[in-house]
Amino acid sequence: DLPDHNPDTYVAALEYAADNGYAAVVIDSLSHAWMGKGGALEQVDNRGKANRAQGGFNAWREVTPMHNRLVDALLAFPGHLIATMRVKTEYIVEKDERTGKSSPRKIGLSPVQRDGVEYEFDICAEMDQDNNLIVTKTRMADLGGAVIHKPDQKFATRILDWLNSGTDAGAPVVVGKAPQKPDAEADARAELARKQRNGEAKALIERWQMSPESVAGWKEACKFRNLDPLDTLLAASKADGVRDFDDADRWFLARYPLLGNDESELEVEAEPSPQAQPRATTPPSTTTNATANSAPEPPKHTAPSTSSKSEAAK
Repeated sequence: DLPDHNPDTYVAALEYAADNGYAAVVIDSLSHAWMGKGGALEQVDNRGKANRAQGGFNAWREVTPMHNRLVDALLAFPGHLIATMRVKTEYIVEKDERTGKSSPRKIGLSPVQRDGVEYEFDICAEMDQDNNLIVTKTRMADLGGAVIHKPDQKFATRILDWLNSGTDAGAPVVVGKAPQKPDAEADARAELARKQRNGEAKALIERWQMSPESVAGWKEACKFRNLDPLDTLLAASKADGVRDFDDADRWFLARYPLLGNDESELEVEAEPSPQAQPRATTPPSTTTNATANSAPEPPKHTAPSTSSKSEAAK
């Protein structure tokens, strides 16, 4: 077991496995690096409490790079990698057509990790309560939409054979975009709209007396939710009851809440960004079976620092 669930502890364990020639690693579970003791959400919460003057947003300026280092380490691991993740669950009521009676059924929703992390893997699947492995995303064409009841060694062998059938892709080929015909009028309109929006936002920042830290935190919180920071700030200024930045902060957290480990709202903030953009990801080059064995135990590390399972195989 790892001494804590700090993302950097996971990074150190992966580096140890790579340096010592481990052919495969199983992470059970990757969700703990997000919502476990010492995980990303707990660190954001602790930093927010320690710096109430600047709010919780600025904590993400320190925690986001830690999460990014973990993703980079997952992608860089030279062997096969399997990661399990918990999923958020809820119950739905279904009617049995044979008996006419209604009964609740538990369903899985998104993995408990930062949004989009499942797309970092070559094969993603969900395990339901009846031991059915439902493939939700895959680069292996034969597995598209597959449902495997109690996956076993034969299933793992199929994936391994697929892996061994590949060839070295070689150097990446950069494909240029076709030249676009300039549209001077459209460009002029867009530039005018941009200057007007920037001017309104600048005036709002001055009127609300927002500090550079508050501006940076606002930008990162918007980036984390794939929102445009200027549009969101202007929208907040037009909302009912918003008279200053504190009101805008409360409006933002109520409208775009972040759920933590106990499904409660968590105040967050982070680093500056000129415009909110989703982070581009590159899928790893290898995958392996979704039947996990226990990973070898790395040495203890002291780095600084829901319920079906969703399995993701790199």
